Amino acid sequence: MFFSLMIFQKIHVLLCSNLLEVQRLTKLVKMKWTFYPKLVKVFYTCAHVDLEGNLFSTVNGVDMVIYAVVWKEVDGLDMDGVRKFDETADGYNKMQAYRGMLLDPGRRLRSCLGVGGLTIEDNMPIYLITYILTPRSSNDAQVTNDDLQIVYGLKLGIHMNWVLLIEDIMLKCRRLVDYEFTYVVLASRFIDYFKVDVSNEIMDYTKASSEITESHLRKLGMRYVDHEWIMAAEPVVGNIEKMEKDD
Repeated sequence: MFFSLMIFQKIHVLLCSNLLEVQRLTKLVKMKWTFYPKLVKVFYTCAHVDLEGNLFSTVNGVDMVIYAVVWKEVDGLDMDGVRKFDETADGYNKMQAYRGMLLDPGRRLRSCLGVGGLTIEDNMPIYLITYILTPRSSNDAQVTNDDLQIVYGLKLGIHMNWVLLIEDIMLKCRRLVDYEFTYVVLASRFIDYFKVDVSNEIMDYTKASSEITESHLRKLGMRYVDHEWIMAAEPVVGNIEKMEKDD
């Protein structure tokens, strides 16, 4: 679920130079890719959360209580910030938020909100959310209310409660059969933190399908020309086909 430093740097620039820093996500997205496949399954099977948002699990006989201090030390996240916006108290409106992200704000909206008509400035955060920050097993071509709420907070510079957002996804992975295990690297780092015996475990790496790759950027209507990613409609000086072939 984590992407290479090269792709990270390109997305980082395209989104906003300090977006991930403001949300305190830099350490999370730069984590190493190694994980323990069998122990991660055990971690998720035993995972549960209390009313205070503390995450619990048991792996190889070790009881883990993942509270605020542990989250901070392992991935740099804290347990403050906003989880959801209220339409009355916070001025958030689902349909208005989506319409504000469209290339054509005046177009007729359907019940299913797709990513196809979004501006590049809003499409990139949606991909970042869908594939990296809060990955899901459902249709990634559809914008959910949770996606809109996160983008709404990012645009306003509001610190989101990423601990609760991540825990929600973890519990869905445990509860719903169509959800694949996500945050496998993060779960493995929790296992390391609590010094669980991993001497008999085989290390693995996250699958390429969980990364933000070249194919994802091309889906966003971008192309790689003259050593950089640009929008397909952006004018280019010179022989485009030759530059793309060279790259």
